[in-house]
Amino acid sequence: MNPVPGPQEATPISPHALEAAAGWLMQLHSGTATTDDHQALARWQQQDPEHARAWQRAEEMLKTLGDIPPIIGKTALDRPSSPSRRRALRQLALLLTAGPALWIVQRELPWQELVADYRTATGVQREVLLADGSHLLLNTDSAVDVRFNTRERHLRLQSGEMLVSTGTSPSFRNAQLSVTTHHGQLLSSSARFTVRQKREQTHVAVLAGTLSIHPRQATGPARQLVAGEQCHFSAYEAQPGSLTDDTTTAWTQGMLIADRMTMRDVIAELGRYRSGILRCSPEIAGLLVSGSFPVTDTDRSLALLARTFPVQVRRIGNLWASVEART
Repeated sequence: MNPVPGPQEATPISPHALEAAAGWLMQLHSGTATTDDHQALARWQQQDPEHARAWQRAEEMLKTLGDIPPIIGKTALDRPSSPSRRRALRQLALLLTAGPALWIVQRELPWQELVADYRTATGVQREVLLADGSHLLLNTDSAVDVRFNTRERHLRLQSGEMLVSTGTSPSFRNAQLSVTTHHGQLLSSSARFTVRQKREQTHVAVLAGTLSIHPRQATGPARQLVAGEQCHFSAYEAQPGSLTDDTTTAWTQGMLIADRMTMRDVIAELGRYRSGILRCSPEIAGLLVSGSFPVTDTDRSLALLARTFPVQVRRIGNLWASVEART
């Protein structure tokens, strides 16, 4: 005789209870939760055994994932009816429904990107027109949050790269446009510029107008950039500006322009636009490369490299490729 499963295993948890538990997770891990919030959660669990089961599932998920970054809760609480909140609730409710198998897969995912207002997949670019007339072009694998009202125009680049052209709507004439990255803030009333967030620093290039750079932990004055200048900045300082060139915005035309770049760097750049793994063999990593390569067709770019340089491309399936010395 087969054992009869217990009620916890036999009966799925109500989707409504799981969604409510997701809401409690967001609120309690927002960084602004109060004693009253924790007491309200306790009352909610006592109202229905299904509520208690849903919260138990949420706690089990937290043990696997570790924690929910506070920015998720803050974003959702600040904008209770925003698409970001709805996406976050759906994502958390899905995880609660799916159980441990999906929790493990999701453990390393960047939550900020999952709930961003606008985002792109690998190899995809996207144009966005904002309420003030500003125009964004998001590059591959990028994510940005947008917060506009009569007092502020704020973009938060969660990951990746974008081209920003500020708008001139009369409704926002008194609000500067600000762009925040992990390393600091950019401010401008009127400019056209690119901004790319990297692990240790952010790169910005001004194509028109002016903007100021405010590193997050710097104590000195802001760095001012004018049209034709670019620089990198960390959380502590902004480097001196240098002149821009055609390589800065080549991606907006679907190209990578290499000017004596190392093969390692060229492959790393092409890898941003390609799903799967693209590696560069150490023995050819230092080769200097000059030329133009389409980022919209990385297979074609790899073929160009193989025809022009003493390298070959070895593939295993569709998701793994290695650029190696030609034999």
